[in-house]
Formats: sequence, structure tokens, C-alpha cells
Amino acid sequence: MFSFERLMSLAKAQKRSASYLCSLIPRANNYINDLRRQRREPTADIVAIWAAALHTSPAYLMGETDDPTETKKEPTGLVADGLSDEDRELIEAFRAASPEKRQAILALLK
Repeated sequence: MFSFERLMSLAKAQKRSASYLCSLIPRANNYINDLRRQRREPTADIVAIWAAALHTSPAYLMGETDDPTETKKEPTGLVADGLSDEDRELIEAFRAASPEKRQAILALLK
């Protein structure tokens, strides 16, 4: 079962807001609170994105391990793609950008 407490505890320790986590997926700023209030869980892809952003494993956020530094042997999401920290940072920044900025960035890279 997904642990909102673990998610927010890690976010607070790393000075990351719920709004920041929502921008990574991208969803409305109140998405995490909506999930919690409706007793729903995020998808595995979203859990993997949040885990990567908070330098932990999806297993920790899902309550499958009590060690926030433990990683699975078969990682999921962005980690499975073999992305470097710099690659992840670029993807997170791109996802947080407005559609206009995304278009400009893509045009620049092409």
C-alpha cells in the first residue's frame, strides 16, 4: 500500500513541496491531497517518478521495505531506463515547464 506519510516526509526532508511533486507528473497542485482524501493510490509510473525525484525506491514508498536507501534489483520507471541524475533533472525540468517553453526547448534541440 502506498505511503503518503513516507512521500511527504522525504519531500519535507529534501525541501520539496507537494506542488513540486505534482509538477513532475504533471498534475494539479492538489493531486496528492485528492488521492489521499479519495483513498486512491498513484500509478506505478507516478510512484517511480516520485521515488527517483526523492532519491529512494518505489518499494520504500509502497511500504515494501523500511529502508529508504534500498533499491530494487529490477528498478521501475525512470530508473529502469538507465538515466543519469542529470538526465532525470532535465526531464523533471522539462515536465515542469509550460507548453510554450517545451516547444521552444524542443525547437532549440532540433
